[in-house]
Amino acid sequence: MPEAAPSNTPSKKRRGLWWKIPLGGVLLLVLAFAIFRTTAYLRVTSRINAIRDAGYPVTPKELNAWYMVASGPNAADVYQKAFEAHLGDELFEKTLPLLGDRVNMPGPGEPMPEDVADRIAHYVRQNTTAISLLEEAAAIEGCRFPVDFESGLFPLLPHLGPLRHSGRLMTFQIITDLEKQKYDSAVDHCLTTLSIAKSLDQEPVLISTLVGVSLRAQAYKQIHRVLQSGGATSEQLQTLFDAVSQASCRNPMSRGMAGERCMGMSIFLDPAETLDVKQKKGARAVVGLWWFSGLMSLDRVYFIDIMSHYSSQADIPVWPLPPDPNDPPRFYLISHLMLPALGKVNRATFRAEMQRVTMMTAITVERYRQAEGTWPASLQNLVPQYIDAVPIDIFADKPLGYSLKGDAAVIYSVGQDGTDQDGRPYDEYGNTNSDTAMDISVVLGAPAKELFLIQEEESPSPEEEQWLGYGGLYFEDPDADEHYNTYIEKLATDGFPELVPRPINGNWSEQDEAY
Repeated sequence: MPEAAPSNTPSKKRRGLWWKIPLGGVLLLVLAFAIFRTTAYLRVTSRINAIRDAGYPVTPKELNAWYMVASGPNAADVYQKAFEAHLGDELFEKTLPLLGDRVNMPGPGEPMPEDVADRIAHYVRQNTTAISLLEEAAAIEGCRFPVDFESGLFPLLPHLGPLRHSGRLMTFQIITDLEKQKYDSAVDHCLTTLSIAKSLDQEPVLISTLVGVSLRAQAYKQIHRVLQSGGATSEQLQTLFDAVSQASCRNPMSRGMAGERCMGMSIFLDPAETLDVKQKKGARAVVGLWWFSGLMSLDRVYFIDIMSHYSSQADIPVWPLPPDPNDPPRFYLISHLMLPALGKVNRATFRAEMQRVTMMTAITVERYRQAEGTWPASLQNLVPQYIDAVPIDIFADKPLGYSLKGDAAVIYSVGQDGTDQDGRPYDEYGNTNSDTAMDISVVLGAPAKELFLIQEEESPSPEEEQWLGYGGLYFEDPDADEHYNTYIEKLATDGFPELVPRPINGNWSEQDEAY
């Protein structure tokens, strides 16, 4: 019997196993992807829960509920009436053309040109009703403007512009009060300006917070005018001190950061809708792939972490601030598009806080002068009768700066650059809007420009000088009125026909009927 042929079965089995290797690789990739997606989801969920447990909103609906007005009257209703009564831009341009935009107002302690004072008084008289309504609104504690955070990523904030104009109006009212030596009224209107700023403290939007910071700065400048006038009583100064001490922008900034984080997080709920790509098939496919890949979850984690980083800086102020995080990777679509330079915002908060501390100290120095008849030799003389301790300049990590210059006293912080310039409030060209090139100071007893000489960058040409005056408001020129009218004619040809010439050598206050 012939011998049986050897079986080929084992080799067939070995050849049939090849497909299991790539299958196993695919299964491992699927498992790894599932773990990656699950981990990313859990990271997002844990962060959202932590934010919510800390009492902060994470959805637009929660943000709406978080921005609530206290029970009782709502100051926003009265502010709206004031906005409607305010004879704003048109009257402002006719009365004070370009004032505040291209021409600097005289600083605290500097003489007000008579022509300017007349124009300001005219503008204030025409807005008596609006000013009364602003005072009424300022006396109401609760304020909630009609902002709907569920309407989209960028909610409408139509009240911010009128609030800024209201702050400008109160500035002119205070200037008029001081020109007429109505010091009681000037103090009251300084408090009203601080209340206008406070009306935005609960609004959880960074732009609203920054408008509030700007309004506070306006109030401090007018309080500085009151101090320079020397007409406020010790009791009124104490009232101003108490109001400024409660005007910190730390909590409003923290709320603004929390609101921005919440609105940014809402993008991830429906990115196609928010980014307006639902009708664009290619873009919609990219967003869908981005979501499916799990990169959206990583983007969401990154966004929350960065926003929480900036929020913690607002909650727990430490100077110097740590460096801003690096730009997010390109494939973090939302973070790359939406994360603003929030480090600059927090730096602005530090500056605003030092303005507040410096102003509080200046008020106390003026109280000391009224009681003792002279400036204190140092800020330590204020302790403990007027203040518990000399305030710390956070930019220098040492007590606030103070110096006597002749009959003047200078209270100052060294500012963000950390360079002590002995209280100089201007940079080398006389600019006062630089964040780093000057000290944050309050000068009492003399105009700051008399103490700190300003170097001119270059002298204007005669032709430029003709236009810089805008009708002789700030330079002596026998032909000032005609220069002004020529300028108005030039504006009219450029699309501003509503501006009218002023009477040659006329008294502006006699023109009230024309407006």
